[in-house]
Amino acid sequence: MSCYSVLLILVALIAALFIGIKMYFGWPTRWCRSQRCLVGKTAIITGANTGIGFETALDFAKRGAKVILACRDRARAEEARRKIIEETDNPKIFVKIVDFTSFDSIRAFAKEINESEDRLDILANNVGISFGDDVKTEDGCDIVMQVNYYSHYLLTHLLIGLMMKSGDPSRIVNTSSLAAAHANNFDVNNLQKFPGNMAAYANSKLCNILFTKVLARKLRDTNITVYSLHPGTIKTDIFRLAKGFAKVALQIVVALFYKPVEEGAQTNIYCSVQKGIERFSGCHFDNCRKVEDYRTTRVPHLAEKLWELTEPIVHLQEAEKIAFTRLKMTLFLPGFFLFLLIFCILVRIYLSWPTRWCRSERCLLGKTAVITGANTGLGYETALDFAKRGAKVILACRNPQRAEEACQKIIEETDNPNISTKIVDFSSFYSVRAFARELTQTEDRLDILVNNAGIAFADDTKSLDGHDLTMQVNYYSHFLLTHLLIELMRKSGDPSRIVNVSSKAALHCLRFHLENLDEFRGNVNNYEHSKLCLNMFTKELAKRLVTTNITAYSLHPGAIKTEILRQTKGKVKTLFQLIVALFYKSVKEGIQTIIYCSIEKNIEQFSGCHFDNCRKVADYWKVRNLEVCSKLWKITEDIVNLQETEKIRL
Repeated sequence: MSCYSVLLILVALIAALFIGIKMYFGWPTRWCRSQRCLVGKTAIITGANTGIGFETALDFAKRGAKVILACRDRARAEEARRKIIEETDNPKIFVKIVDFTSFDSIRAFAKEINESEDRLDILANNVGISFGDDVKTEDGCDIVMQVNYYSHYLLTHLLIGLMMKSGDPSRIVNTSSLAAAHANNFDVNNLQKFPGNMAAYANSKLCNILFTKVLARKLRDTNITVYSLHPGTIKTDIFRLAKGFAKVALQIVVALFYKPVEEGAQTNIYCSVQKGIERFSGCHFDNCRKVEDYRTTRVPHLAEKLWELTEPIVHLQEAEKIAFTRLKMTLFLPGFFLFLLIFCILVRIYLSWPTRWCRSERCLLGKTAVITGANTGLGYETALDFAKRGAKVILACRNPQRAEEACQKIIEETDNPNISTKIVDFSSFYSVRAFARELTQTEDRLDILVNNAGIAFADDTKSLDGHDLTMQVNYYSHFLLTHLLIELMRKSGDPSRIVNVSSKAALHCLRFHLENLDEFRGNVNNYEHSKLCLNMFTKELAKRLVTTNITAYSLHPGAIKTEILRQTKGKVKTLFQLIVALFYKSVKEGIQTIIYCSIEKNIEQFSGCHFDNCRKVADYWKVRNLEVCSKLWKITEDIVNLQETEKIRL
């Protein structure tokens, strides 16, 4: 066997070992895709000043929830609160101090919550420690067992009444660990005995799962469901108490194989907000999916025995108890597949891969957004995201039935009732004017206007107004709509944004002529024309709005699997379907730059600029000629029959 073959095999073995370990630690990460809005809901997260607790609190705040950070260190908790409010614009974030090494502190915390709150929808029992050595708490319990299990057991009992009083479906989420699967020597009759650091941690996490199982059965006929979960092996400070060689070894393992905290919070968030998992109450979750019970949790009567023994340890009163309710080819193939892999990666990179995700946690409660073409594709997913953030969202669509279906799906997904539809046909200026008139009469503000509706491959079809259909739908009608809604956006007072969804196709528009914008030059060329016009329109619009509260942005969403190519036919359609399947992004990836331009803070200075993959990019060369942008504006004013009073002056 040649040295090349040996080296290839060695590299493959190392890669396989590394990937195998990563997969054992929960790689690749499944992300919680729930769009549920939490406006009007209250959540408590223990240990929320850092790590998984902080990221979970950040997500709930973005969804509009009232979030209570239950922490021990006031300074760190207040700093976490400040960061969350700054990130999300959600002021309903509060700090409550509690020490999980003290049952008295737990009782005082629960008493304060019961007196000050009128509802509790989510209780995330998250705080945890490891490597506590043989340290006893002031209550005489092992510190790891008390912080990780006993105190959460007690807290849950003390807050159950408040959760039942809420009326709406509520959830208790207990953060456990895969370590529970290795608690092979757990002795339920010797809970206070210290078995060593690793065993004590594994035992405490096993107790979390067993507690979840019994609790779910006791709450079966109530409005409360319960879940335990393994968040993954995460880069948190849970090993902060480790010392010496153990600490060094853990730091190396963490650096190589553990997930970042944001990924670790996904299963917590999933169990807290995902719809349709109520039937899995009492089950265990890992990587955003239900998994089989660990062998250590299937011991008969173990969970019930643990429950009974824990009651006296935490000094539970009778009134506080929860009662039951009922080789040539070998050498050739690696090279071939390596070439194929590199080729695919290069194509994907050109089409903006890997995707940058919009990480803004901004809450849109009290804001109003209009999204054109919102019944499908990019428009629908953008509307879903805005709804999740608490916004009032108006879906501007042509098809009433599909628009209403989209509206109902968004309301069902997010629990946000402030979603409505307005009918508009972008192939008709009359329809655009009627839509704008209705909007200005019924709405008192408009904060975000997303000009998203678009078509391609319409052939040489004329609109109702006699213009090229692609140009009118993609550009003229959005130019007109923006002018008609500018005053409503100005009236809002707060900073408002206009987001024009363009395309990288504008970069390839080599034969652009102002003389006859409606001339049909072929499907591809006309699509490129329409998107280039959007970029130029954005550039001139930003210049005219420089002294107002409104900023404007154009963007390339990426090559996306949407219905924009639905007009294609025959072999062309088959070819596009193959390319789309192999290389195009998902719609959820495609909306990230739209969301970014709509809500990201501190990009106001880039009004008029073009964005791609959630970052500002250089203007396409045709857009840099500001004189041409200005001429296009004046020509378009005449095409859409803009009145003098409707024009935006410099």
